[in-house]
Amino acid sequence: MKTIKFRAWDKDNKKMVDVIDFACMNYPEKYDVMQFTGLLDKHGKKIFEGDVVSFLLDKIETSKRETGIVEWCNDCCYGFRIQWINYGNNEKLSNHNDIEIIGNIWENPQLNK
Repeated sequence: MKTIKFRAWDKDNKKMVDVIDFACMNYPEKYDVMQFTGLLDKHGKKIFEGDVVSFLLDKIETSKRETGIVEWCNDCCYGFRIQWINYGNNEKLSNHNDIEIIGNIWENPQLNK
């Protein structure tokens, strides 16, 4: 069984699909492709670019959670980061261990507000 390292949003059919081999993708322009971060959320689900996640803001204050979008960063984080929603802040994704996927920006665009 091959490990899924990418998934893609099928723009025409409005659904998420697993990508095993880019060479086998017909009409690649109709897809938004997302890479697997190599990390799992607190329920064991794979975290991909474009996922909207909830995370603990402070390890001491366990009830305060924020939300953000997982994205790749070449500038400040040199890896995957969480871009906070409603704030200009961002943090390296691997700084958090209580991450929960609550949706993604394609299937749940309302979460991106």
